[in-house]
Amino acid sequence: MVKPRFVIRAQTANLRVEVWVNDIPVSYLLCDQASSPVAIPVNQYLVKGKNAIRVVLHPGPVPSRALDSWASEREALGYTGTASLSLRFAKESTGQEATAQNGGPLVAISWQGLAATQPLPMEREFMLDEPAGPWAWETATRFRSLDSAVREQASNYVRRLYGLLAAKQFDAYILESSTKLDELTEGAYGAPAEPMRRGMLRALQDHSEAPYKLQPLEISDEGMRLVAGGRMIECLRKDRRHLLEYVHPGQDGAFFLPTMIGKVDSVWKILR
Repeated sequence: MVKPRFVIRAQTANLRVEVWVNDIPVSYLLCDQASSPVAIPVNQYLVKGKNAIRVVLHPGPVPSRALDSWASEREALGYTGTASLSLRFAKESTGQEATAQNGGPLVAISWQGLAATQPLPMEREFMLDEPAGPWAWETATRFRSLDSAVREQASNYVRRLYGLLAAKQFDAYILESSTKLDELTEGAYGAPAEPMRRGMLRALQDHSEAPYKLQPLEISDEGMRLVAGGRMIECLRKDRRHLLEYVHPGQDGAFFLPTMIGKVDSVWKILR
């Protein structure tokens, strides 16, 4: 059964912003990325009952230090002037035009001010009566901190994933992603998972051939951070690029595999 879509639409001017749902980062927008409204589907992050949307204005460039002042970073150069944010979160009927809204927003956030290098979090809570989930990440082991033992386990799992991609064992990689794919399709939107599996396989096959190249793995403490209340670990590079990423030497774009992992029933899995 097709489910309603819940979408965040954000528009910014001269602003860096992170958007979070239930303590899970769902979008990171730089100054020039949302001058027109950007749609962020978020069914897969919602739960029945109390939910929270948080925006972090002016987040720091290093993932694990996103809430710290970043005045000394090179990215701070030129980050000045008037800035603004307009964000709406709403339930939308399936099949309607991308810019259309179905009723009023469940959450609206508007902000105007100056671009600065001191991050500013803002949060809004709302209740959701419609069924959402349950999700595997809700039952994952909750880590109170990223201590050395947890980092080592998480890093070893990411190295395993990278090894599957490097060896072109794509079926095995997709199997590791099965929980995520099922929840992103059937669980979140009532759509079958098989087309997404086939699409991922084709994309992996296409991007594994020259001139595309799988980027070397660079795991750093600064790129990992706990999210979802400590139940998932977001795995990024220090510069916020994705750990699992194919690039084309002659192009700016990349094919990347967002990776949030967690431990469910003592087994590490890709959860988002």
